Amino acid sequence: MSSPTFSRDLWDYLDDLKDYMPSRRDRDALVRAAEADAAKAKRIHIWDYFFRVHPEDLGRPQKKHIEVLTEKRKTDLRAARARAWRNGKRVAPLLLLGIVLLIAQSVWSLALIPGAAITFLGILALTWVVRARALTLRRIEREYQREVAQFKSAIEKLKSKIPAPPSHDQMYAWFKEDIEWLAEHALKETHLKTRKVTLDEGAPNPLCILGPAQLQNPKATPAPFADPRAPDLRKHLTASSFALLSDETFADFYGVYYIEFIIVALDMLGNYGCYFDFITGKMYGEHTAEMYYQDVVYLSTKDEYREINVNWFEPKRLVKAPTFAMSLASGDSVQVSFASIEYLNGLKAQIPKATLQLEPARWVNNPELVAEKAIKALRKSLRDHKGLSRSR
Repeated sequence: MSSPTFSRDLWDYLDDLKDYMPSRRDRDALVRAAEADAAKAKRIHIWDYFFRVHPEDLGRPQKKHIEVLTEKRKTDLRAARARAWRNGKRVAPLLLLGIVLLIAQSVWSLALIPGAAITFLGILALTWVVRARALTLRRIEREYQREVAQFKSAIEKLKSKIPAPPSHDQMYAWFKEDIEWLAEHALKETHLKTRKVTLDEGAPNPLCILGPAQLQNPKATPAPFADPRAPDLRKHLTASSFALLSDETFADFYGVYYIEFIIVALDMLGNYGCYFDFITGKMYGEHTAEMYYQDVVYLSTKDEYREINVNWFEPKRLVKAPTFAMSLASGDSVQVSFASIEYLNGLKAQIPKATLQLEPARWVNNPELVAEKAIKALRKSLRDHKGLSRSR
């Protein structure tokens, strides 16, 4: 039985791990993009951060072949023992005859009976059978151990090729870098860069409100993420991670975000929104709008609930999703649902034996605080432009 040849390339085994890993095609697209533009190399590392090969799952084809070899070893050992038994039964009559002749020679002193010679030949033949049996069993065992050792060594080499994920701090730096780029992109798309105003208390302009894509209203999710022909994007949508940063704060990262930028300008508000794939750096469902201050009729945060997979290893459950809402006189609205401490406690389950108490003050970019600051800044701008500030 000739042994099959298995790939030495770690990424060739992703199809064996499709229960929680995207396809090789998904990662290879990032590799090709990085080869064309070195600035995109971080996307490969972000992919490696969210999608981590479990070492114990590697080498499934090799392990299946080891099972085949184990069964073959058992079959071969049984066959060798049976063959030795048959050969022994063939030799036994010769040995028995020799012993009988020796007894006859001893009793009747029949010198012509070659009992000793026949007994010797019988013993020699039986010794050969026993020795051949032992050699065959050792050969079968030796070949089995050699092949199994080769496959196990190949699996260990695959494990050694699992890339180390970037640190949580590095992920946070990349996240901030992307948000800054998106803020500039929002200003460019809305053409309001030269008309934006400075907000009080150091509030950023554009205001950025974001949350995990899978926490948004499912009806608003861009079609590519629900396309059965693109299962990799679905894994991007549900990718998430809880992170303890080096300064003893904590953060949460998601494969895909829903982001709304609200630009406060001299005479109007502008907004730019999209679903942002943090893994690939691509935007989906981009939209922009302009609205006059008198068109804004309602600002609030409210609690909504979503049924989602908090962790890939847990069934769906209902979680609270605080939601920022800005309603317009036309009936349109801007809404963003974001993570809550309850939601983060689910993510924290990714860390074995994690005992950290999640204090909102230690949550970097706490979305509830961000939303509160955004509402405060927007309300002040609305009062100023609607003349309400002078009447109070």
